[in-house]
Amino acid sequence: MKKISILIIFLVFLVGCNLDLSVIETADKVSDQQEEKVKKEVVNSVEQTEWQGVWKIADFPDATGYLVIYDETDEALTFDIHVAYTHVGSMENTRAFKSGDRAYSVEDEVGCIMTLKHEGNKIVTDEGDNCWEYSGAAIDLSHTFIQVTKDPHHWNQLVLDDTFPEKVKKGYLTTELIKLNGSLSSVSEVFGSATDTQHVEGADFSYYGDIGVAVDENFGDGDTILTLSANVNDNYTRDDVVKTLGEPSTENTNLLYDTWSLGYDIGVNYRLVFHLDLEDYSLLWVDFYLK
Repeated sequence: MKKISILIIFLVFLVGCNLDLSVIETADKVSDQQEEKVKKEVVNSVEQTEWQGVWKIADFPDATGYLVIYDETDEALTFDIHVAYTHVGSMENTRAFKSGDRAYSVEDEVGCIMTLKHEGNKIVTDEGDNCWEYSGAAIDLSHTFIQVTKDPHHWNQLVLDDTFPEKVKKGYLTTELIKLNGSLSSVSEVFGSATDTQHVEGADFSYYGDIGVAVDENFGDGDTILTLSANVNDNYTRDDVVKTLGEPSTENTNLLYDTWSLGYDIGVNYRLVFHLDLEDYSLLWVDFYLK
């Protein structure tokens, strides 16, 4: 009887040990699964980071410039980068593939590979050894940029969509960062130096991407924005303009620019003129000015 009791106690002990081991093994499995889940969530969080938008240079007070990221997908993005100091460096329409918190441009014909690293609210760019052709010896494209807006298309490109009629009523042609009757100095504070300047019909145009901003000391204080002009990258036609804004108040040949022009009065203060090709009526550019 005593032997049987000892045997029972021993068996109970073994069962208890097995149960403890089972519990430990189960706990370890749950812990591993949770750790793997956290890792996946972290990776997915990084991969789903939104890069798209306009970013201005932030690490060099004497330099100006911006980084525009657009056409972003889960795998890739396209960017334009402009930096100005004693010289100007730039790359445009450059495709890059994302890998976690980094994006690498497709190697081009000169062997240039740009690296973009997303660090929270900033992006750090690093130009490869063979990218000097785009910047030169006196400047480089390796800088830190902070975000200005998440909307890359509406700041430097004209978009004829459902929001356009209300936008022009408020004095905006593309981005709400640049406003008709606003100040050129405020635009410069955001975007830095203009990428190009032109003198047209007595007005001085400063270009930021595809947007021209004009002031005129003869008809203003030299800082108030009197005209906005937008180059057009999309294949818009007369039908697209009319579909968006209705029939124009004026329509004729513009002898000064050799274009077909559609004119719209926007309220009592603004005038909007679309310049189209005389042959196929494709949209070339748009002028938006104070009456």
